[in-house]
Amino acid sequence: MALRTKPLSSKYFSELIKRLALYGHKTYHKPKLNDEGVLLYTTDTVRCKDFLLANFTDWEDKLFGEACAALDAILLQKGIKYRFSGGYSLFCLSREWHLNTHLSLPSGYHEGVLTRTDAATVTSNWIYSEPGTEEYISFIIDNLSTICIRDDNNELVGWLLQPTLGAFGMLHVIDGHRRHGLGKYMVQKLSQQLLQNDKRPFVLIQMSNKQSVELHEKCGYENTNDACAWIQTFTKDGKK
Repeated sequence: MALRTKPLSSKYFSELIKRLALYGHKTYHKPKLNDEGVLLYTTDTVRCKDFLLANFTDWEDKLFGEACAALDAILLQKGIKYRFSGGYSLFCLSREWHLNTHLSLPSGYHEGVLTRTDAATVTSNWIYSEPGTEEYISFIIDNLSTICIRDDNNELVGWLLQPTLGAFGMLHVIDGHRRHGLGKYMVQKLSQQLLQNDKRPFVLIQMSNKQSVELHEKCGYENTNDACAWIQTFTKDGKK
């Protein structure tokens, strides 16, 4: 289960750490104070439902998370309207894959990291952006892993982020800079960074996106055949 929680204040953060320790949890990034999301990996429906009801989620506000039987049941019980989006599959970096440690970019490009001033550009190029997305992306830039590529004029031409739900996301290369291996470079480089921190890289890919599937397979990612769907709830006033 992957779920974006409400911001973790001191009180909720303390409760969260205790509960995850009780579960013997496994995360792809360690929860931090004021995080907006947490990953809980479990096949135990009882534990999953217990976590969902533990007051980490503001059910009156909009919620975005991975669909699961426990979440579906709670939303139905509370009469909360939601939108269901499926067709995704979990891809993980093969444990046997040896990443290229001598990566290089074509002439005219250099690697960097995103800054808050880049948030508007990332937002405007993300097809799922909505009101509040720029603030969410700014949070990711400030707190989580990102990589970007700039040209000789220091213009932003490509980026890859690791959103609060843990998986890679928002991979994008600006028109006019594609087919230079920039996307592959960023996937491999960010994969290296996570592996160095004892985290196994993973990504959720919509199977209709053949280019993304092909790119990640070339980078050593394997389809686990674990289907994934997302649930986005609506607030009482009907807003997503």
